[in-house]
Amino acid sequence: MGIDLIAENYGIFSAVQCKYKKPIAYKKTCITWKALSTFYALCLKSGPWDKYIVMTNSNFVRHVGKKTYKDLSICLATFSKISPFIFTISFIPPPALSLQKSGYTF
Repeated sequence: MGIDLIAENYGIFSAVQCKYKKPIAYKKTCITWKALSTFYALCLKSGPWDKYIVMTNSNFVRHVGKKTYKDLSICLATFSKISPFIFTISFIPPPALSLQKSGYTF
């Protein structure tokens, strides 16, 4: 419910919704439109957002109407293609020297 994260890439902002569903071994899981409707409503009322990103461990996401260029779903299949090495590298914090100017430290 709501916007969980705000992603920034070169001054362009995207709203992110993260959804977890307990995996069921014999069944595909889905994030329903009902579970996402508040997120999309908030995206339309706030922003401007370049993308509306839904990240989930489910197999797929249901949308009402056609997806637009702003809709991005990152589901289980996408996560399973990421190698552990790449996943680890992408979360290494930037050097502390560049963060000292902004007042943040690790």
